[in-house]
Amino acid sequence: RLIQNLRMAYPGTYLLGLTATPEYSDERRAGWLKRLFPQGILASVSRSRLIAAGVLSKPHFENANTNITMELDEGDYHRWLATSGDLPESIVNEMARNHKRNDFIVATYVNNKEKYGKTLLFADRWHQCDYLAEGLKSAGIRADVVYSHVETSGGSADERNRRTKDS
Repeated sequence: RLIQNLRMAYPGTYLLGLTATPEYSDERRAGWLKRLFPQGILASVSRSRLIAAGVLSKPHFENANTNITMELDEGDYHRWLATSGDLPESIVNEMARNHKRNDFIVATYVNNKEKYGKTLLFADRWHQCDYLAEGLKSAGIRADVVYSHVETSGGSADERNRRTKDS
């Protein structure tokens, strides 16, 4: 709303929007960027060019078997199929709260910190961020958290602003 109000109040003002995800496969999320930037994407730069220019780090992917199995019931399975492969919220929440899995993530970093160096960990829920950061700190690793969340529902702006990490 802020951006929309600024556009109406100052129609000649230019607005630069930068995002790594200008398009969504989930149609429920697709509309809000188009409303903010009705002119569409004016310029784009490939990830490989940004890596070559030193703007982005080159990602290194590793698969690690946590030996933790999440069970999908019939309803979860059908919700998973309907969301283009996105895991159902119930499974994401269960994984984010799984201490054994989160301890495995912490131990994997701690045991490989020289190999990994400075690292960004992305987690699905704020409480998982806190848990991972505390685990890293107790192992002597300097760590902190940054939360980012876009919410289009869940009450008024005042209700959302009154929330704490505990609510």
